Amino acid sequence: MKRYIIMAAAALMLAGGCTEEYVNQNIVKSVSMDPLQNVKCEPFVSSVILSWDMPAEEQYYYTTITYTDAEGKLQTKKISKFSKDPNNENRVRTIIGGFTDTNEYNFDLVACSYAGDKSEKVSIKGTPQDRSMGKDYVLSTVKFEVGEESAKVLWENDINSEVDLTVSWRNQRNVIKSITFDAMTPHTEILDSIPCEENTEIKVTATDRISKTTTEELTDTIVALPNKYGIYNPAWMCIPQDYYGINQMTIEWLTEAKNHFKVVTTGTDAYIYTQMPALPTGTTLVFQYRSVQNITGFEIFLNGRAPGADNEVTFSDKTPLNAYKGGVYGGLQLTYGFWRTIKWDLSKEAATKFNFLSEDLNKRKIRIDFGGQNKRTLEFRNMHWE
Repeated sequence: MKRYIIMAAAALMLAGGCTEEYVNQNIVKSVSMDPLQNVKCEPFVSSVILSWDMPAEEQYYYTTITYTDAEGKLQTKKISKFSKDPNNENRVRTIIGGFTDTNEYNFDLVACSYAGDKSEKVSIKGTPQDRSMGKDYVLSTVKFEVGEESAKVLWENDINSEVDLTVSWRNQRNVIKSITFDAMTPHTEILDSIPCEENTEIKVTATDRISKTTTEELTDTIVALPNKYGIYNPAWMCIPQDYYGINQMTIEWLTEAKNHFKVVTTGTDAYIYTQMPALPTGTTLVFQYRSVQNITGFEIFLNGRAPGADNEVTFSDKTPLNAYKGGVYGGLQLTYGFWRTIKWDLSKEAATKFNFLSEDLNKRKIRIDFGGQNKRTLEFRNMHWE
């Protein structure tokens, strides 16, 4: 067969298919296009998935798919060769959607070259799934990506099925949190307040908006990452490193760097005296703690003076947790065993009550009181100034 070479500039453009590959393509007219091979049709929600082997002919450009819809109208779709199966680059794949029934349809597929030469048609039959199965499809695509005390929830919905996703988990306050997302389009949502370094069970259901039917519950378990205050930074001057006085408590350092320690109180007046080994870098005391009980009377006394002077500062928790909903708690609240970050701003007190940014070592002495309850077990880590 005689072949005529035409340099392509602007001819036979498919919607979304005009690429650099096409612009630089040498178009050959009157090539013989073989029929498509291994054509498959899979049922999908309100649609069918058609796929076939990528033709070997380098002039192959697109495939036309024709079928008669439920209203008797002839429909034609053009599918570019660039619509590759994401799981197999040697096959072309497309979704033909918009069906509102579950009748059987006949699809005719014809391979076309850049110049418009056509193969013989290949016919295949297929039946769409009922639209209500969209919720099951969306649920099957759900996955999670863990972050710092958080997770991303992602899903697919190529056919814009009218589905809502409901996600629930037990947050850092030991409260079951539940959020419903519009899942009609694929995107990402953030789940926050997830306990770090713990197994967190997340439950997901999908609901069809029209029929109001809901899938069975999907359950997954993730382990969220700690935030930056849960990861030891050698640049921090962690306290206490040691003590020169201790009362009604024991302290055990759980790491060689002494950034993580456990306190067990043995009376109602538990405290230690310690000293900052160097000048602090700021006036905000930052630390993480975890406890299964409330800690009333958590406080510090700076500049090495005894309680009762103006160097006393008591911590008041202004974050309402499950155990206390009044707004201000005179101490640290229980964390149900989860790590919690505290940033205690003492800049006002540093300006009016004491000066621990002094070169005088005596003014860098601190007494830390660990509450007024006997038999409390508490863990702290990465206690430092910034």
